[in-house]
Amino acid sequence: MQRLDPAACAERLGEPTTPGGLMMGQALAARSSAILEPWLAGAERAAGRAAVVEATTDGWRVKGEDGAVLVEADAVVLAAGWGSARLMPDLPLSPVAGQADWIEGTPPPLPVAWGGYAAPTGNGMLYGATHDRGVKTPEASDAASARNQATLAAALPALAEAVDQTPAEARGRRVAVRATTPDRLPLCGAWGEAGLYVLTGLGSRGFCVAPLLGEHLAALIMGRSSPVQLDHGHRLSPARHDNVAEDH
Repeated sequence: MQRLDPAACAERLGEPTTPGGLMMGQALAARSSAILEPWLAGAERAAGRAAVVEATTDGWRVKGEDGAVLVEADAVVLAAGWGSARLMPDLPLSPVAGQADWIEGTPPPLPVAWGGYAAPTGNGMLYGATHDRGVKTPEASDAASARNQATLAAALPALAEAVDQTPAEARGRRVAVRATTPDRLPLCGAWGEAGLYVLTGLGSRGFCVAPLLGEHLAALIMGRSSPVQLDHGHRLSPARHDNVAEDH
């Protein structure tokens, strides 16, 4: 981390800015598909929408919406974001819906975050995002786009003006639901009966923490040493929310 004064921030961002900031030297703007596909190369996959996760005499079974068996295994990991709550309603998860907008043709000079964010996409810019707690089924809207525009304008008015002048055919937006926990820490570990594990509750930090937590969870399942410190692993264990789950 490098602390920058307002003048240095303005130089990097390409327009005047009042506050200073932190320059994260190793921060990246990543395209998810470019990372996920190489990670999954060679992995055995079964396509389908999971509807039921049930214990068997010697492991676990996952069924689709039509009742067909998708997979049977010794262990199952729920890693479906907010969708994990549909499969295991007793998980201590809460929804936070959000909309992000993007445009083509006007990237920021570098990725920047200040409460909102703006990041280059290769042919334009992604910016946002809204946070609507308790919303489970969001729909993209002009009102949410206006909120994202206002967030951008509050920090980078010149960039926001360029966005405002972008024609409708060069704009896009999407909505999704983040899964959050009462203490804002992920759920990573065993849940309920033997052989059932969860990796969820990542909020807005999935790509930041999921690779490390995936290694941690694999180590737990295989009985091997984890790259996560023991006390940190305890803080991530779903068992820390046993009382919360009972309250639910």
